[in-house]
Amino acid sequence: MNYSELERKRKKIELLAKLVKIYGFLFNTIDVVIFRIDPITYGVKQVIGNVKKFFGVKKVDIIKDREWILKNVLLADGEIFCDGKKLKRTKYFFRDIWISHNCYKVINFRLPNGFQRRVKFMWNIYKENVFIVCLDITKEVEMIQDLERKEAFLNSLINSIPHGIILVDSEKLKVIRHKTSVNTADICRMMGIKDGVSLYDILPPDRLNFIKYNIDYVRMSGKYRVELIDIQILTDKEETIKKIIQLTFTKVDDMNVLILVNDVTEFFQLKEKYEYLSLHDPLTDLPNRRYLLKQLEHLCIQATRHGRKLAVLFIDIDNFKEINDFYGHEIGDKVLIKISQAIKYCLRPGDVVARMGGDEFIAILDDMSKVEDIQMVCRRIMDSSRNFAKDLNIDVTISIGVSVYPDDTTNPEELIAFADIAMYKVKQEGKNNFEFYSKQFSDKLRNRVNMINRLIEAIRNRSFLVYYQPVVDIKDIEFFEDEEKIREQIVRRDLIIGVEALVRWIDNGRLIPPMDFIPLAEDTNLIVPIGMIVADIATQQISQINKKLFINVSSKEFDYPLYFDNFLKILDKNNFDARMLNIEITESVIMRNIESFMKNLETVRARGVEICIDDFGTGYSSFSSLINIPANTIKIDKFFTHSMDKNDKVKRIVKTIIDIANVLGFNVVAEGVETTEQLKILREYGCNFAQGFLFFKPMPFDELKKIIAPTGKGAI
Repeated sequence: MNYSELERKRKKIELLAKLVKIYGFLFNTIDVVIFRIDPITYGVKQVIGNVKKFFGVKKVDIIKDREWILKNVLLADGEIFCDGKKLKRTKYFFRDIWISHNCYKVINFRLPNGFQRRVKFMWNIYKENVFIVCLDITKEVEMIQDLERKEAFLNSLINSIPHGIILVDSEKLKVIRHKTSVNTADICRMMGIKDGVSLYDILPPDRLNFIKYNIDYVRMSGKYRVELIDIQILTDKEETIKKIIQLTFTKVDDMNVLILVNDVTEFFQLKEKYEYLSLHDPLTDLPNRRYLLKQLEHLCIQATRHGRKLAVLFIDIDNFKEINDFYGHEIGDKVLIKISQAIKYCLRPGDVVARMGGDEFIAILDDMSKVEDIQMVCRRIMDSSRNFAKDLNIDVTISIGVSVYPDDTTNPEELIAFADIAMYKVKQEGKNNFEFYSKQFSDKLRNRVNMINRLIEAIRNRSFLVYYQPVVDIKDIEFFEDEEKIREQIVRRDLIIGVEALVRWIDNGRLIPPMDFIPLAEDTNLIVPIGMIVADIATQQISQINKKLFINVSSKEFDYPLYFDNFLKILDKNNFDARMLNIEITESVIMRNIESFMKNLETVRARGVEICIDDFGTGYSSFSSLINIPANTIKIDKFFTHSMDKNDKVKRIVKTIIDIANVLGFNVVAEGVETTEQLKILREYGCNFAQGFLFFKPMPFDELKKIIAPTGKGAI
């Protein structure tokens, strides 16, 4: 061999050495390990790469231990021990893959610290050696598993959404994917919605234009959009049913729009039912006071426009309390139903009759120009009432007071008041008759003026007391039969969560209840200064016991421009936490003008004052508007509480109110609870709070302090 050949071999060896060095450096850098293995013994002959970093052991230890790979390759999850059977299985495993000529396999590899590494084995057989390239894919596997978990979670989340979901190509209106809920499955199926179908092929032109307009809107604006549509669906039985569907359009990206489909038919049916109930008396199915006042206002306008007269009849059942006491409330309810039927029987189609509450009814007779015609209707109602009640074996008579528009007044509410005065005169003179209002009924007016003057003097002298009726947490009350035990455990377990402030007037040393002067105070706007006095006294006293304070606010107080500003000044003066205050406002005030309601309450709500809808169920709120009311609590009127254990219709109404309140996130307080049976029904229906004589009567502050635990719970 000459010198030149030796030089070439030397350079080739140097080049190979450099390559080996470079490849070794490369393998140490990129977390790749190469084994050269004896295909017979499976012992490692050579190792290239950063084995210490990759497997946590040194190269020399791997080469010394001829069975190192066999011991540390895990063929099954959780495999730990290296016994003879395991080594034998591993040898068979390697032998099978040599024979099958598979180029790679993913295997779990055990590390000295007990953890496992997911390794991709790639091998090649060269001459009498097997070369295995080990690539760490632990992170990739974990990433894939994480993505699979996230995908499973998203699929589970989508499947849990109680709406139909339609993903639509916004250009071609092609359904990319759709998913149905229980209530939308039939709708989507009947409309022909499925993956791959185009909305162009299944929707009529008007619906198609509607859908396309909303898709274009959310694409351009980026905002979501909620719309309602009515659709007629032909069922499999070839029956046409009407459905009200809520569609929520949401932009996904520039090409796709997501449409949520929700069948809200039952919701709107419930809304219509509730709105009907809010306008009608549940016992007699007659219109209620709200409906009557609206109709009376309308008829007065029509009477003025056409130069007509109308009559208002205030009808009251004689001795109704005695009927209830002697025959029972069930018979009393039947009497009310019979009288309502008798009144309707005597009226013309254009006339109106309503139940005002208790045993009082109002009838409006339109276009009654002759007094004789009004008298004839009154006599007919009196005779029919007696005849309709005959099958109850009760002699029922009624008293009727009459006022005439525009002869007596042009104010609708005064028409009712004057008819009430005339009816009261009938009662004083022996009942079972009718009487027209006359300006000669001056005694009542003189008494009214006298009481106004005394009220003004009482305001000047602050001659008012505040009584408190506790509001009780009833969901955990244990006793139902023994009323005294109920009260004892309420005190012992501190179940009083708040109190309602009730004003009392001290007039010449006599305590006058609110019903004897509050209506007059509201009529004359004296309720505003009285309300300020009550707020001042109540916030001073209740701040000592850390309980929620419920204060009634009338429509006159609500409309007074500076009322709430003055109210907040009182809270600041008495260091009363505004978050512990709950203002009670009736439905009539709220629904009169929600925008005004929100504006007037803005300042107090900003301080944390909560809103309570009082006398719920007897008012006239629109259900769609009720959804937007920023209230925290509703109080079920005591009329329903008193009647529900005797009347299934009332019971169903109470359950409906509680269910609706729970859906809308309101707390519910039942007023006027007087019996353990009423308490059981309320508990069963999910009402958590109540007040009434079963628990405590209204009491002065000194008595209240005795039943309040030193560390009160505070708010609901």
